[in-house]
Amino acid sequence: MNTFKLLSCFLLFILLIGCDKGIEKENPNPIEPPKEASIEFNIDGLEDTEDVFPEFKNEQKASANHNRTIKPVSFRSDVLSLNGFDVIMEITEKLPAQFPGASSNKKIQSSTKSSFNGNNQAIRYHSPLNNGVKYRIVLYKTNGSGVATTYAGQQEGTIGSNYISIGANRNTQYRWYAYTYNNTSPIDTFVVANGTVPVKPSANSTTKKQDFAYATGLITTSNVVNGLNSIQNIVLTRKTARFVVEVNSRGMFAPVTYASLRIKDNAGFMKGNFRLSDSSYLNLTNVQTTDQVYNHNSSAYVVPVGTDTVPELNWKKRYTFYSPVNSVSKPLTISIDTMRITSKRLRDTDGAATDVVRTFTNNEFVFNSFIAQPGKSYFVSIILVESAIPMGSARWARGNTWRVADGPLRPDGFWDYRIRYDNPLYQTVAGVPTTDYFTHDIYSVANGKNICEMIYPEDTWTLPTPAHFNSFNNITQNVGVEYNGWYLYMTPTTPVLGYPSYPHGDLIFTPVGYKQSSTGPTNNFFPNSTSYQNTKGYWRTTTSGTFARLNYNNTSWFNDRWDETNSFTFSSSNLASVRCVRK
Repeated sequence: MNTFKLLSCFLLFILLIGCDKGIEKENPNPIEPPKEASIEFNIDGLEDTEDVFPEFKNEQKASANHNRTIKPVSFRSDVLSLNGFDVIMEITEKLPAQFPGASSNKKIQSSTKSSFNGNNQAIRYHSPLNNGVKYRIVLYKTNGSGVATTYAGQQEGTIGSNYISIGANRNTQYRWYAYTYNNTSPIDTFVVANGTVPVKPSANSTTKKQDFAYATGLITTSNVVNGLNSIQNIVLTRKTARFVVEVNSRGMFAPVTYASLRIKDNAGFMKGNFRLSDSSYLNLTNVQTTDQVYNHNSSAYVVPVGTDTVPELNWKKRYTFYSPVNSVSKPLTISIDTMRITSKRLRDTDGAATDVVRTFTNNEFVFNSFIAQPGKSYFVSIILVESAIPMGSARWARGNTWRVADGPLRPDGFWDYRIRYDNPLYQTVAGVPTTDYFTHDIYSVANGKNICEMIYPEDTWTLPTPAHFNSFNNITQNVGVEYNGWYLYMTPTTPVLGYPSYPHGDLIFTPVGYKQSSTGPTNNFFPNSTSYQNTKGYWRTTTSGTFARLNYNNTSWFNDRWDETNSFTFSSSNLASVRCVRK
């Protein structure tokens, strides 16, 4: 009996030991062994992806599983009319050398050691990150097959400071995640329960931009006690789309002295959460005006004179934006609430140049059906063009053409030609610049183009035909004279923008006579004289020896002012005014 009791007690003891071992195995929070090693991380830079297509000879093909199969974006609009000016809009994937956020690039081949996105055969542009930029490393144990399972730690680092390291166990496989917003502000602690990090659209602020980039990889630690396991030269891949927007005022012949760019409601920019485990965005939604995606005028990169055909300061400004995107076709809209352009107006009294600030408000530049790709950079060019006034059978430039004789030559060695902002009522002969008179060498200046076709942007303007001038004789309304018959004005049937963007909304012709040589006297021009009734204006046409002539008249009868272009004899070598029309 005693033996039976002892045996029963022994069996019960063995059973209890077995039950205790089973609970320990199922413990969801096992005690981690002390860290016996560490993993050190070194961030080397950030990269964009550049697709390589089969038709590009001597270049390597992009991998079959590349996330882009379409050709690079390349679009240029016709001349479009907006609120007070015209515009040509372009978008490409070819970035200029300098812009906000640009850095020195070196072309490298992507490495599987530094990224985890299946694009290992794509050529990439590798850019170093600036000192002070924050990044974060998140570390997980894996299931032995590369899948992250158990959170193991995280740490924030700073470019330019010491490498960071996270404690680890020996002989253990880990998956690491590295990411940055490419700014200098601290990065919020990664919330393990969420598994995601927020990414918003942004401008190019050093402290607030959301130029989000990411990389992931695997490492198996060594068996050395207290060993250091180093991951070197991590290159993060940009996971937002980058937009470099250029405001180009060469076609307005004046600098942009103020322009702040904004992204408003449903403008093609998005915000969402980036999941580290599979490099994907969750809950992407359209940006709203309240998200304050805004580049102030002071944040612009001003393209230096002599770079990218810039003849004067502030004629090209560049702004940079970043946004998560979902590769879905949608309009891309850039808004400029207020833009100020400072033009030169010649003073009536003596022809001296004075500054005139012109204000344009509430303009939106829309690219319809645009597909933005994550990790791609786009150059958006907004080319501003002086608006034309429709009258008769053509759309006319608001002012005469002039030659920039005291400025640098164009890259092709020719003068730069521009259109005057206004039509001064010159009160002296000396006040009229000799650069505003042209002889018969304007018909094939360069590559067969006439003087108006050479005005930037090229092939936007051209010389008027005799018929264009003769069509004025059919106009019987909205015509008048001012200043005792000194100039003729015509008001278009459909009003065009006037002050404060332009002096007015009228088409004006002010007569300034003609010259027989550039250094000779001015003929048929009598300002501030009892003979001013004999003043006449001459404008060249597409036919070398055929001119339009405007006569003095203090009445509003139009037919009494213009001579038919074939009704008088005039030497083709004489120097006269040029007024361009739209092609």
